[in-house]
Amino acid sequence: MSSFQQNRRIADRHLESLLRGLVILAIISAFVEGPMVEFGYIGLFLFDLIILFLACTLLLYLPAIDELSLPSDRLFLHLTTIYLLLVVTLPFLGIIVYGHPLEYVVGDIRWLQVYLVGVIALTVYSKHRLCFKSDVVYVFKWVVGIYFSIFLFQLSLFLELYDTSPLLEFWFLNQSTYGELGYHIGRFSGAGSSPSLIGLVALIGILLFFHTYFENRENITFGLLSLVLLIASGQRTAFVATVILITVLFTFHTNALDVALNPKAAVPSIGGISAGFLIAYRLNIGRLQSDSRFDELLVVILNPHKLPQVSGRGPRWEAAISDMSVYYPIGTLANPAHVLDTKTIDSYYVIAFTQGHFLLLLVFLSFIIVAWRTIVKYRYQGRQYAIFAIIFFGPVTILSSMQNFLTSITGKMTLVLAITFMTMMCHKSIGNKEINH
Repeated sequence: MSSFQQNRRIADRHLESLLRGLVILAIISAFVEGPMVEFGYIGLFLFDLIILFLACTLLLYLPAIDELSLPSDRLFLHLTTIYLLLVVTLPFLGIIVYGHPLEYVVGDIRWLQVYLVGVIALTVYSKHRLCFKSDVVYVFKWVVGIYFSIFLFQLSLFLELYDTSPLLEFWFLNQSTYGELGYHIGRFSGAGSSPSLIGLVALIGILLFFHTYFENRENITFGLLSLVLLIASGQRTAFVATVILITVLFTFHTNALDVALNPKAAVPSIGGISAGFLIAYRLNIGRLQSDSRFDELLVVILNPHKLPQVSGRGPRWEAAISDMSVYYPIGTLANPAHVLDTKTIDSYYVIAFTQGHFLLLLVFLSFIIVAWRTIVKYRYQGRQYAIFAIIFFGPVTILSSMQNFLTSITGKMTLVLAITFMTMMCHKSIGNKEINH
């Protein structure tokens, strides 16, 4: 091997390390958001700066790429590709067909940014058998820690213990926040701009650290912090999703019941959780004693057909669909939240229908069904990949019913992480270069 080849190999390894670090920072910044800088109608976060560095580094690394991991399941690959192409191209078609302003496509360009993260993760982590799962767990320790820290600042201001408003004003610079600086009548947004984001982070954190605890007896502290964030969010959909997805994960852990019933773990955990719920109820954190919110949640669990009426979303969904049918017979093409003169739609399934009519909705539903089929099909050949795919794809499936889930950077990144783990799962199953985590 010549000295040039040796130097090139060393340079490639440094670039791979840099790409790995930038992927970690990109995922953290996608979930955390932070201050925003405005340029006209474009709002830029730290995430955008990291993506710029990531793209430049990838250009330098391109000559070293000799293969790209793709799913072996053709149906999953085709439907994923069709859906991801549609959500990017439809807004641009809206400019041509309806004359929508260019600003309507800005949010959808972020799909390309999160695609980049997924492609680099598949390329770099598979080439040298690096542990993507471990890095994702590491990422969410930081994400949960940051959300919990900002939540404490909000709680301090809410309880009038200490004036943390200067820090919170900087954190939410140029953002449209929930209530006053991320809190309102007992509900909190943490580091995100809305309770739906803290609810998502809490849900993923509970599932992720629940898994690592029952797998390796690790990260129980972060699991409990995630539970606190879930309560603080007051997100009823996230509560339901937590129960459903933990039940699903239990099927992957044959020793889960034994671990849970171990007195050394069970007594402190039950005691801590009970004390935490009591404190939260007394302080009305998450509005546990306001507006009969959790009584309504029980009604929905027992009578799912009453969900639109109880949540108050039914009339909003009907208004959005009615306006689309009258003014945009093939769908709004751009994000209907920009186009339609309606209140927040609060359901990505309804957004998909109003944006791309039956085409986008049917493709999205087909993609969801095939993705779950892929997880079930390969769950024994790639158990760890299947678990991590469920941890990220479960929230996409459930939270999309009652939230504008995939219109945010965070929602898009969650979906791409799920697809990344599913791709690794399929790739491993056909005996290509094994990704051994």
